[in-house]
Amino acid sequence: MASRSARKLTAYENQPGGRITSISAQKKKISRVNISIDGEYAFSVHVDVLLSENLIAGQSLSEDQIQKICSADDYHLARDLALHFVSYRPRSIQEVKRRLQKANYNISTIDRVITRLLELNMLDDESFASEFIGGRIRNKGYGPRRLKQDLRQKGIHESVIDKTLSEAFAELDPEAMALSAGKKIFPRLSRIPDAHTRRKKLSDYLARRGFEFDHMIHAIDALELYVQNLNS
Repeated sequence: MASRSARKLTAYENQPGGRITSISAQKKKISRVNISIDGEYAFSVHVDVLLSENLIAGQSLSEDQIQKICSADDYHLARDLALHFVSYRPRSIQEVKRRLQKANYNISTIDRVITRLLELNMLDDESFASEFIGGRIRNKGYGPRRLKQDLRQKGIHESVIDKTLSEAFAELDPEAMALSAGKKIFPRLSRIPDAHTRRKKLSDYLARRGFEFDHMIHAIDALELYVQNLNS
């Protein structure tokens, strides 16, 4: 039998089919049952798979039937993992794919799970991007470049990034945001006597926060003017 991802194969699963001799509930995972074939433990499945495949003791299974049953169970395992993963916070499609890949599920199983979550409206990259941008602006004050970079890392398509960023910044002033970000560290930087060094450190900080050059210059000039007025 061909090897499958995510499931630990028993010695039996590499052998031809046989007759189900017992079906017993697992003690720790009540949603799963153990299947024994020809008197030996063969594999476990979710109870939903047991019912959907109409598995009963005494039933004979071919190798292909066992493969089909175990593939169906892999889908259940992957789906439950994905549902748990998205329950903590919104996720991008690519984040869910990466999580399932990390758990060694195969591509066809992952695609089935993604399709199902999309059908349930539990995945939506545009909504995810909008929420992500809003949260990063509110909590961290990030500028457009940093937000675009972070969304790319989340696997969001470029067109979705551009659309959601445009909508988010339609009523925001990046220059004012850069100035606000600069004010947070400027009390420390203002103690640096050399203006060039001070401006360089502030510029580097605002660049890491994701602001464009023109927006940074406005903030730096405004803060430098403040220092000059203090020292005059």
